[in-house]
Amino acid sequence: MRTSFTKEDFTGKLTTFWDYCFNNQCPMHDDCIHYVTGTFLDDGHNRGCAIFPSACHDGKCKYFRQARKIKVAWGFSKLFHDVRQRDTTTIRTLIKKYLGGHSTFYRYANGEYKLTPEQQEAVTDIFKQQGYTRNLEFDHYEYTPDLT
Repeated sequence: MRTSFTKEDFTGKLTTFWDYCFNNQCPMHDDCIHYVTGTFLDDGHNRGCAIFPSACHDGKCKYFRQARKIKVAWGFSKLFHDVRQRDTTTIRTLIKKYLGGHSTFYRYANGEYKLTPEQQEAVTDIFKQQGYTRNLEFDHYEYTPDLT
């Protein structure tokens, strides 16, 4: 089943180093995020990183990544709503350690970065390990192409 995408799904989300694929001879191309992103390039985009047709052998590509949308999240206010004040610092410190530091924590808190489903699970696991199992929701969610 092919996930449907629009150009807006990728606007501002692809880095300069994103690998595009244009190999429509590959039997996996319709389901590959690298090929799908290549179909949405505008005329002004005329150079960048690419996956070469030689990457496809025996009907399989070593760079194949399933084209899908994932539910990303950001914002921690709701998670901390029912946390006792004495536990707040400990939990916040553990989350910062997991995410890579103070500034990164705030980038996820403010929505500059979005948490993948795996990261969401890791963060909610921190709350569970501290005894909090109810109302484990982030402030915001959205569906976006999986570009991880």
